[in-house]
Amino acid sequence: MARRNKHTPEEIKAMVLCAAEAIIIEQGGSALTVRKIAQRIGYTVGSVYMVFENMADVIGHINEQTLENLFRDLAQVQGHDLQALGCAYLGFVKQNYHCWCLWSESQTNGHHTSESYQAKVDALINLIGSHLPNTETPGLKRQLAKTLWGSMQGVCATQLGNDADNLREVEDNLRILTGLFCCKPSLT
Repeated sequence: MARRNKHTPEEIKAMVLCAAEAIIIEQGGSALTVRKIAQRIGYTVGSVYMVFENMADVIGHINEQTLENLFRDLAQVQGHDLQALGCAYLGFVKQNYHCWCLWSESQTNGHHTSESYQAKVDALINLIGSHLPNTETPGLKRQLAKTLWGSMQGVCATQLGNDADNLREVEDNLRILTGLFCCKPSLT
């Protein structure tokens, strides 16, 4: 075991997040335990709890990293190409499947309330909204962006698994979905 004074708390926190993400990528979110994290970084379980409140806190930080990475990937899409946005979303999910699943499961359980997490969600909503046609109804563009994001999430969550055979079908369904958002919608 590493000595407590060998690393600063900030360094230990970074080590914990790196180890947790590696475990999630290799084994999935259900395999994540504080004991596995501690073993991987060479510290005790107590050392992990010195820098994180609990496992939900660790997962919350991993989920924030996942949102940052999703933003980075979606920000690469130029112009108002919603189909390219859908493809970029699917590409992110494929490349980050286990981290995305952990985030997705956390979403349905309502585990996120921090201001920094909400700021990342808002940034993603605004980014998605920037690809949508302009609307005349105040607030409609944000509502549409949230609906599109939730719909892309739903398509991926219900149709994408470890089976790559249906990948083409998921791509097609995302193209259909994003195509529905290309017109100039209204609430009336």
